[in-house]
Amino acid sequence: MRLVVAATEAGLVDYPAVLSCLETNGSTMPTILILSVGSLVGSNILDAVEAFRPGLRVVGINSQAQAPNNFRCDHVYLAPPACEADAYWQRVEQVLEAENPDVILAGRDDDIPLMAHWREYYPRWADRFVCGGSQLALPMTDKLAGHDWATARDLPFAPTVAANAATATQQSTAWLSDFGALIAKPRSGNGSRGIRLLFDETALAATLGDIGLVIQPYLSDATPYRRLQENSNSGWPLFWTPALTQFVAQTVIGPDGEILGRFDMEATMIAGRCERATAFVDPEFRNIGDRYAAALAEAGWRGPVNVQAVHHPRLGFRIIEFCARAAGALYPRTLLGFDEMAMTLSAWTKKPFLRSPTLIATPVAVRLTRDVGLAVDHCDALQEKGEWPTSC
Repeated sequence: MRLVVAATEAGLVDYPAVLSCLETNGSTMPTILILSVGSLVGSNILDAVEAFRPGLRVVGINSQAQAPNNFRCDHVYLAPPACEADAYWQRVEQVLEAENPDVILAGRDDDIPLMAHWREYYPRWADRFVCGGSQLALPMTDKLAGHDWATARDLPFAPTVAANAATATQQSTAWLSDFGALIAKPRSGNGSRGIRLLFDETALAATLGDIGLVIQPYLSDATPYRRLQENSNSGWPLFWTPALTQFVAQTVIGPDGEILGRFDMEATMIAGRCERATAFVDPEFRNIGDRYAAALAEAGWRGPVNVQAVHHPRLGFRIIEFCARAAGALYPRTLLGFDEMAMTLSAWTKKPFLRSPTLIATPVAVRLTRDVGLAVDHCDALQEKGEWPTSC
């Protein structure tokens, strides 16, 4: 695919104007719809598709009119939050009718079970949703169900128990004695939100019985946290976030269940975000990732999906959770040479997607922060009219 390059005098591509020109001349192009486009995942998806524009129409749906990502889309629609499932679907259905997208991606975990449900109950759009069936949606988004799904298939997963399970006290106490620390996680969610480390029986007792949490032994190095705890008598740091090393086995599964690509990555995580990434080459971990990829494809999952692991000196690599959507490290992997977005778009649209100019892979990808401006009049127009640009 050869892409048109257009820019304003300020050097910024005016995509709505370019699209209007292309459409006026009778050109058609593939369309991607990003749910919850205002999220950090939405940012990564937008970054990853930038090189394909304006030959790719980008449409977003979001529940917040003030999100800057909204205005990186060619067209964006305001919708109720995903927790209002019926109203959310009604708005999504309106957008599907108006835009007829080729590819529909989730921008948050909350979208995954809804997309899996829509995929089964609305066959007209089924082949557009990049996800699996509802039978896999729970294991992909619930850490306890994910543990049970993996261990039932003899796949390595961190020992996990529900905090309210009858066996939780006995198992957690044994893990605390064996590993020295526990980790309590919300059963759903990502990005390290709501996660706590437990170092003693007092903290464990305060956690047991919570229906929304799972408990695992902490398999990474707890030394920085223990050192902080030991020094707490001299006060607590105002800002403090240690680095955590994770390993990611990324897979892209095509719409017919074929494995389109596999990539293993080592990630330095800070505050739940990938701040530094490199390719990871390890035969043991490669085998684990390949086994998960085959199991997920056989079970019916489709699109980008990864399993995230930590390494324990005695247990080796253990998966700690799934990510069954485009992930926060999507663009870092692109910089490292694994173009899962091009694979996904090509497979779902049946058209080749090639970056122009060609992206030269780098050995390391690092995250930089940046500031963006927010056009208040655009936000007001989206809030009032329910879509932007309002002239379309």
